[in-house]
Formats: sequence, C-alpha cells, structure tokens
Amino acid sequence: MEKREGELWQTTLKLALGEYEYKFVVNGARWVEDPNANRFKPDHFGGRNSVIIVGSEQEILDYVKRIKVKSLKLTKLEHLGSDDTIFTFVVLGDNRGNAQVYTRLIAKIDSLEPNFVINSGDLITNQGHLGEWEEFVDISSVLSMPYLLTVGNHDVRDEEDENIYRDLFNLPGEEIYYSFNYGNSHFVVLDSEIPSEKRKVTAKQYEWLEADLQTSQKPFKYVFIHRPLYTREDIGHHFRNCLDKFPSARDSLESLFEKYGVDIVFSGHEHLYYKYIHNNVMHITSGGAGAPLYASEENGGFYHFILVKVNGKKVASEIYKLKDGKFTVLPSFTLN
Repeated sequence: MEKREGELWQTTLKLALGEYEYKFVVNGARWVEDPNANRFKPDHFGGRNSVIIVGSEQEILDYVKRIKVKSLKLTKLEHLGSDDTIFTFVVLGDNRGNAQVYTRLIAKIDSLEPNFVINSGDLITNQGHLGEWEEFVDISSVLSMPYLLTVGNHDVRDEEDENIYRDLFNLPGEEIYYSFNYGNSHFVVLDSEIPSEKRKVTAKQYEWLEADLQTSQKPFKYVFIHRPLYTREDIGHHFRNCLDKFPSARDSLESLFEKYGVDIVFSGHEHLYYKYIHNNVMHITSGGAGAPLYASEENGGFYHFILVKVNGKKVASEIYKLKDGKFTVLPSFTLN
C-alpha cells in the first residue's frame, strides 16, 4: 500500500467476480483482520480471514454458468464407459498454482491418448475463486478424453465452497464422492474434505463405500482420495495430518479396502511421488502436477503424472517425469 494523506494507506486491485479472503499485514509482521469486513472465514492458523465478495449475486451466478458450460466439455461423462479389458488411464494431482507446469503435463497426457484421466485433487489454490476455476477448466479443456476429479483441501473448505464445486462440475453421482466402471475395473473417488469430517471417511460416505465395494464384481478396484492414509515423517509436509491424524478411522477404512480387494489407493496432498504397500493394498501418492514440491528429487520430489495400462489380467504403469522441459519415463508398478 502507499501512504496517501494523513494516516490513510491505500492500494487498488483489479479482481474478477467471486469471493476473496484477505488480511492486512502491518509493518511486515502483524496480521490483522479488516475491522470493517461484513464476513469472515476461519484461516489455517486458528484465526480468521476477512471476506469480500466482488460482483452482485446475479453476476456471480452468470459467471458460474459460463464456467459450467466449459466444464461439461471437460468431464465428457457420456464417453465414460467401455467393456474393453485393454485400456489406459492417467493419474495426476496437486496442479494448483503452477499453470506453466500443468499446461505441459496436460499437453503430454493428451498426446498419449489415454481412455480417461483422474486428478487426485487440489485443482486450484484458493477455495471459491472463480477466476482460478476458470483457468483450471481452460487449461484442462485441451484433453480430448473424459477428465474425472477428486476434491482437495484447496478446492473446498466449507459448504459454500462445496456448492460452488457441485455447480461447476458434472460428476458421476449425486455426491462429490462417486464410483464408475470401465472395462474390467471399478473406480471409486472419495471425499476427504467434507466440512464436518475432514481427514476422515465416516458416517454416510463410509456406509456408501462399503455397499459400493461389496456389490462390485470387477477383478480390479482402484480408490482415489486427496489426503493419503499413510505419510512419512522424513519426507513431505503433512505427516500425521492426513487420514493418519485419526488412526482408528484410517484403519477402519483400510480394513474395507482389504476386505473387498481394493488393489490400489491413489492420493495426492503431499507434493511428491511415493509408493507404499500395506497388507497387500498398494498406496500411491502422486502430487506432482505443479504445486510446490515437498521433497528432494531422489525422494520423489519431481513434477510428474502416472500412466496406467490395463491389459486383461495384468496392470502396469509408468511415471512420466518432467524436468527442464523434457519427459523421462520411469517404471512405477505392476499387478497380476
């Protein structure tokens, strides 16, 4: 800000339609709320942010509708579904805040022509920012195949953010969590960000999950959830702050995976690549689609996506690692 007259400090920002959270930083150190704000939201540090809404309610509704029209071309649900036992799909996650890297990954993915793509969450940086949602949709629309989404903690924080997410995207179900079949495989997408149940899968969602897994007769089963069940203390930034924050709820969820033969659980949140096997269930963290990396390159801290190839009774995958503008292909896992 610039000092204008007397004690008045002022700046001017050009903001797109939507909701914004903000604070004032006094003397580079003290963070304070705006005493004249009409609304507030909890921040990530036990305090709260001031909230301002730019635009009228009707203007924002019209903006959401425009993005929705674009997103329908993104999800392409009418093309999702096949009896083929030979197909490919791509997994990536945590693209937020780095349009340049994300754009490179999306272009490469489209050139590989997988049957569909699934993102493990954190699609934008700031919940509720319609400008960021529009940018995500615009970059992603390059893809010529269906693009399925998992909700992340940067995508929603409260019911209001959830409603925006529901309004923007056409998903295969009535909830933000859902499932679908493709070929000989069953895919389940879970919501680790339900406002009253963050870092857990319990209550209604847990009951739905058990019924869904129980009724599926597909030989391969994959689960997608933004926050991983298992984290490492020596790498990453979220040790014991994912589903491992509530071990009993985590273990109950893992027991369902074991009981009903889930093969792989894909997650994001930690900005790295990491593979871990627990009681025959493989857990893969893939959070390298653009967000700031959380580990050294040797420990999985690199930009990437995963290409999974399903060929009848065999599943194999490769990591497409992006460095200095070039892709290197590395082996990831094989299942029989």
